[in-house]
Amino acid sequence: VFAEAGLLNGTGKFENSVEIGTDTYKDQFFNLEYGFGDLGSVAGVYYYNGKYRSDFTKPATYKSPDRFSQVGLYTDYTFDFAGVKGALVGAYVHGRNKYSTNSKKDYKQRSEGYYAELQSHLYGGKLAPYFRWDYFDPDTRFRNNETAGPVLGLHYKPMEHGRFVLEYLKTEAKNASSNGAAVTAATTKTTSRSFTLEMQFIF
Repeated sequence: VFAEAGLLNGTGKFENSVEIGTDTYKDQFFNLEYGFGDLGSVAGVYYYNGKYRSDFTKPATYKSPDRFSQVGLYTDYTFDFAGVKGALVGAYVHGRNKYSTNSKKDYKQRSEGYYAELQSHLYGGKLAPYFRWDYFDPDTRFRNNETAGPVLGLHYKPMEHGRFVLEYLKTEAKNASSNGAAVTAATTKTTSRSFTLEMQFIF
């Protein structure tokens, strides 16, 4: 069993580490994790509570900081069935936000999201193709504002301290929105596609 708790500094206007801080509030987080099996499988719960200075970054829209919290469940089940190795990885998060805008005071917003990923571990873990499904609903009070889509990726580790990750992402999003009071109905659905190549070397 592993437990962790901490306090984090807030961010500046542009989240630049050399900028004078504009958010003196200390965010808090807590994580509790349980390991099981012989291959490093884990399951855990996570909580975060914080405040973001939306009134500083977008003063024309927000009239108060965004007070938010999030709780999540996650798991990483690593398996080896007769030489077929891989992992099932997933998480679910539920969030709450409270802020004031020009249209409404103390607007309460709830969000939820999840992902589920299947990995295959080949050649001792050096090559790992994976498939993932992502979903996020930023405001559960109204429909047609969700973002969802599949992810195909390939992890390649040619050396002990270096790796490459090639990923293809396709998402579909509807354009409904809310300013804290009125809801703008979705009129279009946007499909986005992207490729990314990540290269890491630890020295």
